[in-house]
Amino acid sequence: DVMLDGIIAPGHVSTITGSMAWRRFAEEYGIPTVIAGFTPGQILEAIYRLVLQIKNGEAKLENVYRGIVTEHGNIRAKMLMEKHLYIDKAWWRGIGEIEKSGFYLKSRDIDAVHFYGLEVKNEENDMLPGCSCRDVVLGKKLPKDCPLFGKACTPDDPKGPCMVSSEGACSAWFHYLREDI
Repeated sequence: DVMLDGIIAPGHVSTITGSMAWRRFAEEYGIPTVIAGFTPGQILEAIYRLVLQIKNGEAKLENVYRGIVTEHGNIRAKMLMEKHLYIDKAWWRGIGEIEKSGFYLKSRDIDAVHFYGLEVKNEENDMLPGCSCRDVVLGKKLPKDCPLFGKACTPDDPKGPCMVSSEGACSAWFHYLREDI
């Protein structure tokens, strides 16, 4: 239920998939798309290029992660992934289950879940009370609007997936867009 004006495609994923994996968003769905890394400069350049595309009524794929992301990606890595992994539905914390969004090991012999008989719990309410990560990821809230942001939830003590890694929306906001810095 969120309309996308544009997509900043993740550069680290695109090094494997190649830029071709993102082309359909521009060509089939009319969504401006820019591949970028996670540095402030690359994110700003991606935003700038998205704004230009929107202003000019264009929807195309651009790559500002040049020299790293190629058109076809890492062919060897894709071959190994196809050999050893399969795609199926996956549970995403705070969001729920999404079809064809997870990679799983084909060999049960090296899959710790099966090897050790572990139980994976996917729960509807898998976020801490007050955590707004779902709404942040879905574009319904800004990180600063989460009641835990910068108080109970920081990069040193993350409470949700948006703050865990440096490329998470809340972590990036914490480091670069906080109003108290």
